[in-house]
Amino acid sequence: MSDYVLRLYITGKTANSMRALENLKRLCREELSQKYEIVVIDILENPQLAEDETAIPGWS
Repeated sequence: MSDYVLRLYITGKTANSMRALENLKRLCREELSQKYEIVVIDILENPQLAEDETAIPGWS
């Protein structure tokens, strides 16, 4: 079981998205050893997942 579960929200498999994933993996390897799991959520493919997991404040 992982001590840390990190969610990375991306918008498609763009160069910036892939760079963000590689940077996150590198950072985790260096700082968290094997105690992490990375969950990648592509909001273009699964917009409902992003909406369900994100608290969006309402305007009053």
